[in-house]
Amino acid sequence: MQNDLPEIDFFYPDIEAITGLKPDIIIVSEVNTGGSTDSPYQFFGRLGIKVVEIPTSSSIEEIYRDILTIAKTLNVTEKGEELVSGMKAAIEKTAARVRETNGSATGKKTVYFEITPAPNMVSFGRGTYLNELIEITGMHNIFAAEERWFTPGAEAIISANPDLIFILDGISDNTEIKSRPGFQHITAVKHNKIYVIDANHASRPSQNIVKALESMYEKSLQAGETY
Repeated sequence: MQNDLPEIDFFYPDIEAITGLKPDIIIVSEVNTGGSTDSPYQFFGRLGIKVVEIPTSSSIEEIYRDILTIAKTLNVTEKGEELVSGMKAAIEKTAARVRETNGSATGKKTVYFEITPAPNMVSFGRGTYLNELIEITGMHNIFAAEERWFTPGAEAIISANPDLIFILDGISDNTEIKSRPGFQHITAVKHNKIYVIDANHASRPSQNIVKALESMYEKSLQAGETY
């Protein structure tokens, strides 16, 4: 493994630095390109370097697709298929645990999942893989009726009165949430049901979403045992 690789700006790539690495393939996401047709990576195509853009996954199925696309691009199709197969098995295992409890352990607990904190809070609704994960755990996203990623108002969160609150480690803060005006009336806050989920597992559409799923399910069981 090379330890002397140059640092490359996420949005504004250093063409000279990347070219100097002599890559055969450059894999980027639409986050890198900003979804723009005038991608800063177009130049590399003119140099004969293959550039593969992976769109941001909105669903679990799309995550499977992107893993298979990357595996095929790297000529390791079988490894990609094995990875996806393992993910499907892990997700089904959690889904089976939910079915076995017949809903008694998790019930229909409602959850607010905060991606970024106040003052510009970001959460999500349907059309996202995180909403799918919540559904698999047997819980209900208080913003399931909303579309994709959005900024909810504090009043909407308080009014929905979630049973649990999920936050990402190193991004939102348990103490800060409890200190927000009106949040002391939320069930999750009153009963200290604010749980931290690993940001790398939850916020990145990769094979690690299965770890986020397992963590969310375990937290839901933990909350049920202590009510």
